[in-house]
Amino acid sequence: MDFAAKLKLQYNHNDEQFVTLSPALWSALAFSEKQDITASIKVPCLTSRAPLSKGKNNANQGAKLPTCLVRARKATDLGFSKEERVIYASSSLIESVYGPDALARLDEDEGLEEEDSGYPCFVKAVELIELDEVIIGALSSAAFEYAQENEASLVDIFGPSGIVVRSGGKYTLEKEGQRLSYRVLMTGPVQQGCIVSGERTKVLAMDMSDSASNTPVSLPNGTEHTMNGDISAFSILSEQEQPELVEPQEFHATVLRQAWPESRLFPTPQKTDDDESRVFIGVSDLAKCGVFSGDWVLASGPDNQKTRLCRVFGVDTVLDSDERDHE
Repeated sequence: MDFAAKLKLQYNHNDEQFVTLSPALWSALAFSEKQDITASIKVPCLTSRAPLSKGKNNANQGAKLPTCLVRARKATDLGFSKEERVIYASSSLIESVYGPDALARLDEDEGLEEEDSGYPCFVKAVELIELDEVIIGALSSAAFEYAQENEASLVDIFGPSGIVVRSGGKYTLEKEGQRLSYRVLMTGPVQQGCIVSGERTKVLAMDMSDSASNTPVSLPNGTEHTMNGDISAFSILSEQEQPELVEPQEFHATVLRQAWPESRLFPTPQKTDDDESRVFIGVSDLAKCGVFSGDWVLASGPDNQKTRLCRVFGVDTVLDSDERDHE
């Protein structure tokens, strides 16, 4: 059940995991005996915008995540009225989920005076779902090398068990004086969840070091998480300055009888690329998908229950080329 509440921002800390609930709101959620809970927060004036803006400035895009999952605690400070339902959240949390321009968008909405009463929002108690798969992109060659050599301990990137892991977040691991940065490209089965252990959640790493140096800051829910709480925005997946929404395309899948020659691929893959994470479609089909050869895409089977991040390459007709190789 959703409860109407007021969101009040705190600018003196950067906590993107925990929010504080007023006693009245905490009691309404019926968790008086617990120290903290998982809550879902929705800010209507921020989620009503279009998912992607078509302007030149990507910073004005809407939120990618429709709601924000957080850990919530009961406020201990006095001064609340008996019926006052308030959520206190850091401004950086709102910016990380709803975009770097979220605060400005809040101020633009007429009739909202946060200093007096707070911004209208809805909150409900939820269960944090355990993720069974997380795909991350290594933003440097050192980060990718570490991921290859330490596959069993990749969950350490996300910190303590029970932390809310969000699709689109950027996480930094301190190792031997190096800051190894990764961005979450995809999570399953939900966009926000938790990791209990590496044995129960599969973490896959992709090399994104080339695109990391060339991609401008854009998508709204890109946030960097480090062990000391530093935060910065980032863009995700696409190297284009202006990403656009495209409809999913259906293809008939054919299994190649041998690996596609890398000499015939453009752009030429890196030696460290995983050749099992490639899909091939006709050059004319690239335009239908709205991508370029070498872009990263999400591919899924007919049931859509399992989705995988793959690099797509435009080639000659796959079936004909495969047959010609065996003539």
